[in-house]
Amino acid sequence: MVANGKDFSVLFPLYDITIANLAPNTNGTETQISGTIGAADQDNFITITPNTIPGGTSQLPSGLAAEALIPEVISPIVSNGGALVYPDFAWWPAPDGTDLKKYLHMDGSYGGNMTPPWAQTKARPGEEPLTWGVALDRLLEEAIAGHPRKNMPLAATGLKYNTSFQTKLASSRGWGPGVAGDTVVRPGRIRIWGKRYTKGMLAKLAQGFRGRFKTTTLRRILEASGNDPITAFIQGVQAGMVDLLDFPGLPGGWNQTVGQVVMRYLNFAYNAADTSNTDNYFLTNSQQAYGTPNQVTTYSGDLGYAFAPTGGEQKNARTAVVFKEAGVVGGVDNLAYFGVQVGGAIVPDPDGWPVSQGVVRQAYGQVSPQGTGEEYYRIPKLEGGELDIYGENAAWFVTPDGAAIAAGTAAVAVGGIYVDGLGTGVTASGVTA
Repeated sequence: MVANGKDFSVLFPLYDITIANLAPNTNGTETQISGTIGAADQDNFITITPNTIPGGTSQLPSGLAAEALIPEVISPIVSNGGALVYPDFAWWPAPDGTDLKKYLHMDGSYGGNMTPPWAQTKARPGEEPLTWGVALDRLLEEAIAGHPRKNMPLAATGLKYNTSFQTKLASSRGWGPGVAGDTVVRPGRIRIWGKRYTKGMLAKLAQGFRGRFKTTTLRRILEASGNDPITAFIQGVQAGMVDLLDFPGLPGGWNQTVGQVVMRYLNFAYNAADTSNTDNYFLTNSQQAYGTPNQVTTYSGDLGYAFAPTGGEQKNARTAVVFKEAGVVGGVDNLAYFGVQVGGAIVPDPDGWPVSQGVVRQAYGQVSPQGTGEEYYRIPKLEGGELDIYGENAAWFVTPDGAAIAAGTAAVAVGGIYVDGLGTGVTASGVTA
């Protein structure tokens, strides 16, 4: 795969499986794909087919490390009772057997596919298909040449691992022979592209690693004029050795132990219940973050962030999310706005981003009419550049237009960088951790 020359050269196919049969997970529990490639797991009604491209299995050859950079999903389609059905499909990675659902939890369904194939992604001006991070060798080469990128750890978030790559799946409906009446029209498929590094390759690049980062955002820049801007500010260091043994300790790796944990963040949520006719519906079950129980569907994520200190406890304020992408699935009946509430303020002020039935700037997912071929918008870049959430509670929401939005139809997807373990003395919006 030849990707954009700015951040990638030729990428290697690290992982490629086809999922022909998945039983319903009615409680949103996951089924791990690990060690069963090429076999059928009858207990879980999963049939996994390895695809015959070089390196199409999850196991890395000895003496190499890998960086997963570009995920691509082909969504499952089935026929049931003569009608086409598009099952819900959530998935997340587990490099070296480590579950990363907290950071990367993605919708792979037909209508809301967050990581469609690049060839089917319709780019807006200035946007490129979604990735998990910039290739580490590219970043380090730039730094060695004297042109380091600002906040390198926040860009170097490709998933780093030493031995194997696995994925986990969840679907409330499921698909295939394990579901009565199903005939598979197209199985689900997950493909991961990235880089493979030898010891010698990493040794040449190690001198270029810079682990410090700082980000300052005028959060209220997204609001109407006349509001006082409030500065959200985070800073830290992510240290690690650029060698084979400690490769997963770098940003995007599962074993970060020095400084803050810096990970790419992607998540989504659907409304589990009908909304009211007019009130904001918060896509979270966290009561601290404006939600109530059972607000999001079992197979989706939770878009609430309870980061404000409570009762003198400061640990919540050691976590931050730097949002860089936000989108909503278009064409949903009665959907008027979507946005985020941060510390009691709506962003953007006063109601959020307006949503129309047509193509809107904030739409993501399937955009082509049925029968004309699949085409997707990626999750759009956030207006204003980025939005830092730190030391305050926040939650994404959807707003009806005067009539209720039906359960399970309104979807919001967000992306950015998640930072765990910020130390004392770091401030954001006047809050000291």
